[in-house]
Amino acid sequence: ALSVTAKTADGLAVCVEFRRVAFRSSLRAIADLMAPDGWMVLYRAHPLRFSLQRTLTEGQPMGQAYFDRSPFTYRSTWDQQVTLTDQPKTFSDVINAVASAGLFIERSLEPELDPDLVIQFPHKREWPDENVSDVGIRLRTPPPPPSQP
Repeated sequence: ALSVTAKTADGLAVCVEFRRVAFRSSLRAIADLMAPDGWMVLYRAHPLRFSLQRTLTEGQPMGQAYFDRSPFTYRSTWDQQVTLTDQPKTFSDVINAVASAGLFIERSLEPELDPDLVIQFPHKREWPDENVSDVGIRLRTPPPPPSQP
């Protein structure tokens, strides 16, 4: 078991979807483990991902699908025998959860398939061409206050 004392983690990588958990309170609990000026990388489903899938599979208008936060169940594109259920979030949901956890966004990255990997694995190109996948967000806690003389 991993044991981390509050405010001692210099860096954390969180690669989860926060499926069926309270995203905001989970982010706050993780932030409470971080040292001042600590960092974390949050890697999660892109907020547009499920609205695009709902539009294509259910015919929901894009704007309505984007704000539909009800659970979305779908078959994995990597293994059709696997069914997944996700709790969609909008960009505002994610940004507001970050802010309420006392964190700030240092950088964001929406990964693209590397051209060399497209040549090496051409069958992997189809999925990213048709789907918005994930977003990585590097977050920081505020630096420690300056020392008083």
